[in-house]
Amino acid sequence: MSQERKYWEEIDGLRAIAVMSVVLFHAWPGLAPGGFVGVDVFFVISGFLITGQIDRDIRDGRFSIAEFYRRRIKRIVPAVIPVLMFLLCFILFLATPDFALANIKALSSVVLSITNIFYYINEIDYFSNVAAEHPSLHFWSLAVEEQFYIFWPIVLLLCARLGLSFLIAALALFIISFTFGLAYLDSDPSYSYFLPHARAFELLLGAIAFFGFSKLSPESWRKWIRELICVLAVIALLASTLFVNEEMRFPGYVVLTPIVATAFIILVILPGALKSAILLRTKPLRFIGKISYSMYLWHWPILTLFNYYYLNLNDVVIAVLYIATVFSLSVLSYQIVEQRFRRTSKNLRWLASRLVIVPAGVSMTALLFVMQTDGLSFRSWTEYKQQYELLSQGSVRGFKYEYVCQRAYLPKKYLKEDRCVLGPDQNQGDVKILLWGDSNASQYIGVLGEVANSIGFSFSNFEHSSCPPIFSDPREFVPGAKYDKCAKSLNNIYPIIERYDVLFLGGSWSSYAEGGGGFLDALESTVAALVERNKRVLLLGKIGTVNYVDSTCIFKQINNSYLDCNDIREIDPSIVSVNSHLREIAQKFEGVEYLDVNKYVCPDGICSALGADGVPVYVDSGHISLQTSWKIGKLVSQDKPAISMISNLLR
Repeated sequence: MSQERKYWEEIDGLRAIAVMSVVLFHAWPGLAPGGFVGVDVFFVISGFLITGQIDRDIRDGRFSIAEFYRRRIKRIVPAVIPVLMFLLCFILFLATPDFALANIKALSSVVLSITNIFYYINEIDYFSNVAAEHPSLHFWSLAVEEQFYIFWPIVLLLCARLGLSFLIAALALFIISFTFGLAYLDSDPSYSYFLPHARAFELLLGAIAFFGFSKLSPESWRKWIRELICVLAVIALLASTLFVNEEMRFPGYVVLTPIVATAFIILVILPGALKSAILLRTKPLRFIGKISYSMYLWHWPILTLFNYYYLNLNDVVIAVLYIATVFSLSVLSYQIVEQRFRRTSKNLRWLASRLVIVPAGVSMTALLFVMQTDGLSFRSWTEYKQQYELLSQGSVRGFKYEYVCQRAYLPKKYLKEDRCVLGPDQNQGDVKILLWGDSNASQYIGVLGEVANSIGFSFSNFEHSSCPPIFSDPREFVPGAKYDKCAKSLNNIYPIIERYDVLFLGGSWSSYAEGGGGFLDALESTVAALVERNKRVLLLGKIGTVNYVDSTCIFKQINNSYLDCNDIREIDPSIVSVNSHLREIAQKFEGVEYLDVNKYVCPDGICSALGADGVPVYVDSGHISLQTSWKIGKLVSQDKPAISMISNLLR
């Protein structure tokens, strides 16, 4: 290995390209669709540099495991601690309880260098939208490195003792690791992405570049050949950041382009500076390369917090603020933290106790505290808790309540349970009224529950999700994946209908009508068949919907009143139309009535995701909360015409 240069400016240039690619991919993915390969570039550089250090120490007879880890700790850990403390303070004092609970364990995994394993076990996809809710996700790559460096020095020591070739060992392990990654790429992509033995080949390629230098002797190559290789490798690397994308099978054969390009750039610049590498030696790139580690650590947590507070990076002002924040923190971290600890002569015990054991203790204590307080942390004794619990009640989905008997599939034994009864008489066998339908029918449970208490009747409820209450084959109106469960549920519920005198029918009528042109005819035929059997029927109107319900935003709004989490829209014309048809069907038959609560849910035809008190009206875009349903029930109970109509129907 050439000893002419102790410092390769081009490697800092490579680091700059790597970190900027990653930042661009995370913040503005359209600018660098393959920017995530920057992490792979870091792996190769790390494998090259650290292997070189180990090799020199072994050959000089002064390699020490303790000294190796002392250097690793003082290089890696100091810059991590401020990031962890920042995230820990956010979780303890500002984050919503759900966010805190979801992330405090991940934060503890960082201290233990098992973040990659944590996210693999918890099935977090690096490329999914959910990833943006995990500010410590990027630590997975550091964990892979540290796990690799647990065994790699030992492998090299064994090779030295046994007289084996370092290069052959690196090549053999490269093939094994790469094969592992390929083997699981289709069946378990996260396995290939997160686990160390499936990613070690990238660090090993850096080691191969180091050991292969003496074999390939690039210093003996003609300079124009080195220049050409450098140009082609830089082009290949930059092209990877632009043309590789998350839809490709990654890592896999695709990853070879950026990592092999990186290895070749390192090989050809080692003997001496090249004109073709002048870009990598420019001062701006070299400076960014120097702060690249701190920039990598800070860019993702800051980005997740910008997303947390709905700060749009496509806004120029927000984008500038983000860049300035990340850059400033990176420079401060490099100057104040990284540089200081690189020069320290403290021994392993001192470094381990201060930089590993103490942070581990703090994070574990925080973990227990956050878990014990259900994510509320220090806000458990404040007004925040009351507001949070109030909003939580409005965000619970109907089927979570024991008395709401809604399932994707209704087995026969489920149709006999007394818990499905509401009203003064709780015995399933004595109840003669049934609420039947899909999840839209379950929206009426609170409404009918209040009316039942007011008039004095009991009713059962059975709801099959995404499945209309009709007697004909629902194939036309139900998505293929849900058809089987729907058909089986209907076949189970048909026989028990005979024991009821009155049926309340509810459903997402407008959705079914859009799915198949004959739905309203099928519904009318069902009503006619029920009337023929001397059944009385109450058709429940489709309740207006909103565009979205951001429950996460609603909880964030407690501490951040500037956030606007509401969505307001007019009742969809298709809902108005289908409700009009329901009213017409009811008018055709004696013993059939129609109930519409939209004047309460959507006054003047305007539906709002949040009530005037800020409590959610809806649990999602298409369903009001059960809490809202009971509130509406109180209003319906005071509506004399509605109560009179229902009373007459039940006689």
